[in-house]
Amino acid sequence: MPYRAGRWWSLGQAGDSQVRAGLGRYLAGGVAGKILPRLADGGFRYAFERKGRHTAFLQRVPTYVITHPQPGLMGAAIAALRL
Repeated sequence: MPYRAGRWWSLGQAGDSQVRAGLGRYLAGGVAGKILPRLADGGFRYAFERKGRHTAFLQRVPTYVITHPQPGLMGAAIAALRL
């Protein structure tokens, strides 16, 4: 897939923060759900993984899209049940 400069620039920044954090990457919110088909075309992963010497590491990092309409409320309800 050819890389189009700027197309995935802000989402590609997730790869930069991933190198620092070392955890899985979760995408949530209204925008993530609306661009789900575009995320599936591979552009996000390409920009996410394209980090020079960190590429091999980032290729092993899973990414997920949270599609629940109210993930914050769901998490709060689960936390309340654990009290």
